[in-house]
Amino acid sequence: MVTDNPTGTSTNGVMPQQASRELIDQKRRQQWLRDNQQALEDCNQLTEAHGLFADSHRVF
Repeated sequence: MVTDNPTGTSTNGVMPQQASRELIDQKRRQQWLRDNQQALEDCNQLTEAHGLFADSHRVF
């Protein structure tokens, strides 16, 4: 990021520290998805096979 303007912001208006946090958050989300991929797939298979717990209670 270029931060040569007087406000210390990059050319796209994002502060370098904020951009770093956003990158870290993105990496953490990606890692969480990798770590939990099998559990999410298993949960989706159960839902497809048996429906959701609250399906019988819905009024809409």
